[in-house]
Amino acid sequence: MPGVEIEGGDGGQVHGLIDELTILLKEDERSLGFKLKYNKKGLQVWSRAIKNDPSKMMKVSGVLPASAESLFNTLLDNAYREHWDPSARKSATLFRLGPVNSTIEYYHAKMPSPVRDRDMVTRLEWSHNEEGFILAQKSVEFDAAPACKTAIRGVIMISGYTLNPVSDTECRLSYINHSDPRGSLPKMIINHLSTSLAPKTVWELVKAAQGYNRWKERQSQPNLQPWLNFEQMSALPLFDRSQHGELRDTVEGQRPLVVGSPEDSDFDVDGAGSEPDD
Repeated sequence: MPGVEIEGGDGGQVHGLIDELTILLKEDERSLGFKLKYNKKGLQVWSRAIKNDPSKMMKVSGVLPASAESLFNTLLDNAYREHWDPSARKSATLFRLGPVNSTIEYYHAKMPSPVRDRDMVTRLEWSHNEEGFILAQKSVEFDAAPACKTAIRGVIMISGYTLNPVSDTECRLSYINHSDPRGSLPKMIINHLSTSLAPKTVWELVKAAQGYNRWKERQSQPNLQPWLNFEQMSALPLFDRSQHGELRDTVEGQRPLVVGSPEDSDFDVDGAGSEPDD
């Protein structure tokens, strides 16, 4: 895969996520080993076993009653994410990554008690043209990344969407997710919940997208959308390796998970839900 050079040469080189996502989405599901798990109301959910990895890959596809742009905005507007997503304890852009449409993102997800919260630091890439929108992300690490002692750091190997307009009020969505929430919950349960809850999650996303424009019009900066307006990206802080450390893909240097260890157990830490440590 070609690399993305970060502005000023201060962030290192990381792989092109959109290229990686496109390869996964353009192939027929069955040729890649996906098995159909759900097929109702025009929505399909597929699951694929990955060699030497207990966490399965999931794919969702279908034509949805929301415009491609409204879905794209709903997915990328962090302020709106905290408004509509009941799991979002915090959703924020940390840095921009130079001349490409790419940022470093932080997401802290609330989990039902007594399970510990999850958080993630990811690199996000996106692109859009007359054919539609595409966004992809994967987990990254760097020395100055935020940390939360009461949340388990999840890992996204690859995740993303393509959104292609069908009409002004409909679009075709394709979604890939291969991630590991880590912790001590059995992977069999995680894999089952991921596919069984996917339809509900998609329809919640559709409902949020249908209300995005009304919500945005009421905000103090209704035209602030740096993911659509590249000139607004300059207002975001630039990632600088000399200040923040080397940027690296988590999957390539992921430390082993010791199930049952204090930092990775789901049930032995008080105070779950705290904000990231300063």
